[in-house]
Amino acid sequence: MNQTKKSWLSILVFVMLLGAGIMLQSNSAQAQTMKTTPSGKLKEGSNATISYENKSLAGQTITVEVSGGYPVIFTENVQITLDADGKGTGTWKVAPMATWMAASFNAPAVAEITLPITNH
Repeated sequence: MNQTKKSWLSILVFVMLLGAGIMLQSNSAQAQTMKTTPSGKLKEGSNATISYENKSLAGQTITVEVSGGYPVIFTENVQITLDADGKGTGTWKVAPMATWMAASFNAPAVAEITLPITNH
């Protein structure tokens, strides 16, 4: 094989590997998710539903740490048992605005969600 063909073959292999890596990264990013309902703001005294999905943790129980408060930081834990597909939900009773102005939700392998707490 001449040098030009080797160069083009190397470039082609590189592009294919790069594409495969991007696809793997994209698939793994979609595998872990957390969302809250409601999603914009939380009303004190109401319930917030936490939905979590992580296929690699299917069948396990995960802990979502909910924290907030000022000037003293409070922390509460919500346990969520994941089904065979790695999906589960839990409920958190929204704390009163007098002690919490916002709530931050943290769970394994997902980004933190922080929402304000209102009284209306």
